[in-house]
Amino acid sequence: MGRRHYFGMILGPLIRFVGEAGPRNLRLPLLSTVSEAVRDSAWTLPAIRSDRLQEVLTHLSTIVPPSENGTKDQALWKYAEDDYKSSFSTVRTWNFIRNPHETVHWRSTVWFKQSTPRMAIFMWQMMHVRLPTKDRLMRWGVASVMTCGLCDAEDESHNHLFFECRYSAAVWSYYACLCWPNPPINNPANDVIHNRKQIAKILLQVTAYTLWKERHNRIFRSQRKSMEYTRWKVDRIMQTKLLSLTRKSNDDGVSMLSDWYFLTMNIRN
Repeated sequence: MGRRHYFGMILGPLIRFVGEAGPRNLRLPLLSTVSEAVRDSAWTLPAIRSDRLQEVLTHLSTIVPPSENGTKDQALWKYAEDDYKSSFSTVRTWNFIRNPHETVHWRSTVWFKQSTPRMAIFMWQMMHVRLPTKDRLMRWGVASVMTCGLCDAEDESHNHLFFECRYSAAVWSYYACLCWPNPPINNPANDVIHNRKQIAKILLQVTAYTLWKERHNRIFRSQRKSMEYTRWKVDRIMQTKLLSLTRKSNDDGVSMLSDWYFLTMNIRN
């Protein structure tokens, strides 16, 4: 190890581990380098009764003291327990410091390559039931009216707004039958729409986001649109989105936008 690298070890930054009195007890300046703790190829640290300092000395006894003739210092990144690499990896570092949780089954519905970031974040909030629906606002003492912003008939909750509201149901059912035929296709090899799965995931995000925007406009801007307009809006957003994507073709060279036109041709006639 070289002579200008700061004194650190597997225990972490020493000043955090031994405290402010640590350098004084070890008889080392606060900004000491590793070489200042070595003399004649041996550690020169005093014996200390402190449990933490004893742990430092015990750990140092397993390390060969550096010498001027040795190799140069090298910064290593901790990938895992007892696994250090010279290259930095954002993914490995994040996976090491975070608290992992069980992977949820809906992850690919929210996070996928073709998703729009703001819609993906919205879907993430929706899947965690974290959107500020009126039932939640009521519990926070913010809202005084519980009526659904879309149907004006039932109390607004997460489940009602997206799954039970007749306004939302009319929009969902309008497009659901296009991507999932009844009865559904059991054999993917027989499906002429090879992009159906990706289109369905994009449609799910676009529809949920558009319904939320309509609800927002009704409450805060007093702008009300019909179900027909909302269906048309979803279609326009889908066309713009699929047109902006990098061309993805099936075996017949058909793009996602062409597949969307094929799926929706009955409503365009």
